Amino acid sequence: QKDQPHRAKNGAEFIKLTTGIDYTQLGNNYISSTSEWVDGNKMFIDKQPQNSLNIGIIHLSLPSAKIIHVKRHPLDTCFAIYKNLFSNAYPWSYNLDELADYYIAHHHLMEHWHRSLPGKIHEVNYEHLVNDLEGQTRLMLEFCQLDWQQQCIEFQKHAAPSATASASQIRSPVYKSSIGRWKNYATELA
Repeated sequence: QKDQPHRAKNGAEFIKLTTGIDYTQLGNNYISSTSEWVDGNKMFIDKQPQNSLNIGIIHLSLPSAKIIHVKRHPLDTCFAIYKNLFSNAYPWSYNLDELADYYIAHHHLMEHWHRSLPGKIHEVNYEHLVNDLEGQTRLMLEFCQLDWQQQCIEFQKHAAPSATASASQIRSPVYKSSIGRWKNYATELA
């Protein structure tokens, strides 16, 4: 029908359809769609894992958005993903070969975004963060143009709800026991 949006038949047609996007309107629509979750706050975090696929669109739609990329040892990352049940949200996470391929593709994509958007993405090394929570948090806050608050490193005391795979972890202080955990399963992960 005339008033129905056009649906792409293939990838090339989808890309062609994106040339007509009003990114400012897209950003405004996104902000409006979050109003029930952000409860009037000026700033909020959207930490969906698939955001990395859309960093270019995020940058065009929300040019003042701050993008933080947490990078962890590849085997710790893959092991942490593999041992979680995501209710089929990430089908590549249930097969080690597919998980490795996805990780490599993600790594290359993030290299592309860093090259394409210099200075727009703040990379945080997970191991450095765990070992120097306050110092690394201060660097992130500086990047985000936010003031220091002690609550930033005492997040476990905050009662806000979380619906992520790490929901139980945010109720505990930072711990170091997951660094290098993959080594306990080196044979199985080979």
